[in-house]
Amino acid sequence: MKIQRLFTMTPATIITVLLTGCAVSDYQYISLESTPGIVIETHETPRLKNLYFSSEMPSRYSLDRDNYKLSFDANLDSYLPRISVAVKAPNKTSLGLSQQVRRKARSSRVSPCGSFDATDTLRSELLFSWVTCPESGADEWYISFDVRSENGTLIASEDIAFELKTNGRYVLADLP
Repeated sequence: MKIQRLFTMTPATIITVLLTGCAVSDYQYISLESTPGIVIETHETPRLKNLYFSSEMPSRYSLDRDNYKLSFDANLDSYLPRISVAVKAPNKTSLGLSQQVRRKARSSRVSPCGSFDATDTLRSELLFSWVTCPESGADEWYISFDVRSENGTLIASEDIAFELKTNGRYVLADLP
């Protein structure tokens, strides 16, 4: 079905690209498949317009720790690589996540390639976004955050390694 859609859309896509100067880009996502202890919970297909050659990919992961469980959900509605991180304690204790302060110091960039949506507050869920940096180094390929109790006491620091994987190509119009 996806192949039929590709062949019916290809002439229109080619004309659009030629006439409007649209850019064709790789769709990349944050993959935790190689992370030790990670469990892939579900697979889904990205829900984006003008995305071709895509297939199912891991969309939800979990990682069990001694005192808590982490869950990671890929954002399938964004052209940028994004993944949300949430924490739950088995005994209903309220836990929160915060960005590690040292995360900013690991990269010499003014703006690191990876960042969280909220940096100064304790939250039960954080959204991690990656801006594709071709020259990024190994020191940036991780999701780093702290797990804290409700009153802010540090429970653990996490450094979750990730990879960027490609799952199709998309076309976006350069409109004014």
